[in-house]
Amino acid sequence: MRRLLLLAVAVVLVGVAALSAVAAPGLGSSGAERRPGVVTRLWGYDNGEYGGVYGLALNDRGDAIWNWRDSPQFGKGFVWRQGRTTQLAEGVADINRRGQVVVGGVLWENGKSTVLLQGADKSPVLRSLHPYNVVAVAINDRGQVVGAVEGSNPDRKTSWQHPFLWENDTMIDLGTLGGTGAGYANAINERAQVVGDMRMLRSESVWEQEPFIWENGKMRALTVPGWPKWYPSEITESGLVFGATSDGKDLLWNQGKMTNLSTLGGNRSDATSINKHGQVVGWYDTSHSPRHAFLWQNGKLRDLGTLGGHRSQAFALNDRGQVVGRSQLPNGSWHAFLWQHGKMTDLGSFRPRAINNNGQILALNNTCRQRTCQLLPWTPKT
Repeated sequence: MRRLLLLAVAVVLVGVAALSAVAAPGLGSSGAERRPGVVTRLWGYDNGEYGGVYGLALNDRGDAIWNWRDSPQFGKGFVWRQGRTTQLAEGVADINRRGQVVVGGVLWENGKSTVLLQGADKSPVLRSLHPYNVVAVAINDRGQVVGAVEGSNPDRKTSWQHPFLWENDTMIDLGTLGGTGAGYANAINERAQVVGDMRMLRSESVWEQEPFIWENGKMRALTVPGWPKWYPSEITESGLVFGATSDGKDLLWNQGKMTNLSTLGGNRSDATSINKHGQVVGWYDTSHSPRHAFLWQNGKLRDLGTLGGHRSQAFALNDRGQVVGRSQLPNGSWHAFLWQHGKMTDLGSFRPRAINNNGQILALNNTCRQRTCQLLPWTPKT
């Protein structure tokens, strides 16, 4: 899942493709083992007062994207592929399996940039609304892009903002939930189902936030009676929608039914990632210790244990059920882990943030010397 991370540390790519995949979770035993690795330097940057890496993502080819902020106003975006780092504008948002990257209002592929706003000229509706800006948020493996398009109203004194779908050089205005509204599209799956949120004008100067799903040319609200307003951020291939409320409660929508993922155990839980099968990982407060990593599926919660310490956190999982996160060791220090087959593998002092379906892990490196950090790939020895 795409969650912005502002961390003044390095980024590493951890290859664990040689490790076998894990099946759908069952109720097996837990344990821990240590696996050594090899590190190779790719990139360094000045870790100044405002230095930080955020917006990390990894596709199944092993291509990585991230952003780096070096001041309150300025930053840079990067894509790494086959040992080569290419600098793009700040605002790199997503990458698909084909290596296509969306950044700001541009689709980037193999050094070629396509300005998405030009696709509005092929839409009579959008062309008449005087669009002037595009912010791309997500892209699926078919190359369909979603986000928000902004423009001027006919009076040229006020503006509008609508979610859009871009495909084959053409932009489609997804409209609103009826009437005047402003919104964003946040995610799209391979079935071209789009989720996002709208702010609808219900009466004079009264705006209401409404989550939505768009499919087959129609938009409908995802509001569920008795549940708070929430903001969708991901949609799986089966149509499960993951999101959160404004106060940080994680929710899962399934055909009109909601599950609160923030009360899975103890006083609190925090869901961090979902895969296409609807498996969810994160951390929860147990009855005897705070913050244990969990894997949730179909209403069943599994405690993933630790590397011998008191706490653990799961950050991401792939479609094969492999989970990455961090755990305390018996001495209280934190190490990265890979969980599969009911067992935790100690990956050393990294901070994993993503894992692709080939088992490669995108992680943050804790080592920063003389205000310089590094982008590194790290491959465990088999």
